[in-house]
Amino acid sequence: MKTVYLTERDNFLYHGRHILTADALLLDWSNSGFSFKFKGTGFHIIFGEHKADQPVYIRVDIDREKKLFGWSGETGRYCVSDGKEHVIVDDLKNDEHTVRVLRITEGEDKLYIKGLEIYGEILPPPLESVRRIEVLGDSITCGYGVRGDQDTTVFRTCDEDSTAAWAFLVAEELGADLHCQCASGKGIVRNCEGALDLTFDQMFNMTSRNGEVWDHDKWTPQVVMINGGTNDGWGGVSAEEFERGATALINDIRSKYTHAYIIWCYGLMCDPYAGLLKKLFKRMGETDDKLMFVPISVANPKKDYAAAGHPGMKINEKLADTMVSKIKSLKIWEK
Repeated sequence: MKTVYLTERDNFLYHGRHILTADALLLDWSNSGFSFKFKGTGFHIIFGEHKADQPVYIRVDIDREKKLFGWSGETGRYCVSDGKEHVIVDDLKNDEHTVRVLRITEGEDKLYIKGLEIYGEILPPPLESVRRIEVLGDSITCGYGVRGDQDTTVFRTCDEDSTAAWAFLVAEELGADLHCQCASGKGIVRNCEGALDLTFDQMFNMTSRNGEVWDHDKWTPQVVMINGGTNDGWGGVSAEEFERGATALINDIRSKYTHAYIIWCYGLMCDPYAGLLKKLFKRMGETDDKLMFVPISVANPKKDYAAAGHPGMKINEKLADTMVSKIKSLKIWEK
């Protein structure tokens, strides 16, 4: 058995915005994590101390590969309550394996992953995809309640899964690496309760939810998708305020990513700003040909919702299909 630490950069491909501390990988964004390759029969994941009101969940994919019909490989979901847990995977065939580990629930509580105990030998990590997508979103993108049922009316991490939500599904279908900054209840101008904390523009410029400033030159996407505005409506943001906030966000993204396509999809849970956004993108599109607004029909709460009044898996899959089609129509990766 060999111990490999997550701070050993040459052994891992990291996913999403993250921080490497002196002795651990710090993850607090949904869909952030790491991949590695090894030859052997199994491994243990070792965590640092974790404190939270509710456990955080991770997803572990082993030899996951896209096939003509569906996917091959194994996928597991694991709960981390205090960091004393060891996720144990063993009894694998003594061969080369590719593993991906992702945080799939949101929260300000940091998840520290210290290292791996490998029954075998570590190999050079997988190559990063040349396709890059960045997403800014709220609870819909977090997968809030996506695995729960309609009778559940409170937030529970056991019901949340960002890899069952639309943004991850889009990146997975297109074979793109994903950076996903999302947090429930947040808005473009104000959140659903009217507060100003952690707006979309702030998330766009943060490395972690602690507020460290992100260096946009480190990772440049070809596509930026925004799914926001739902919470502004509930937070009482006027049309004028929202237009100013949306314009500022688009301009900030454009200043950081000169050549990226910026796609705003909106309307799944409510759509008071749909007409405004359509007009805004038309006007801004007169001088920027890489802007797209995608209106989404409001989902049927009885038919399409899961826990705590949020969209279920089927409606997320439908939204993902729509966005995949829109991105493919741009022929970004065919040029």
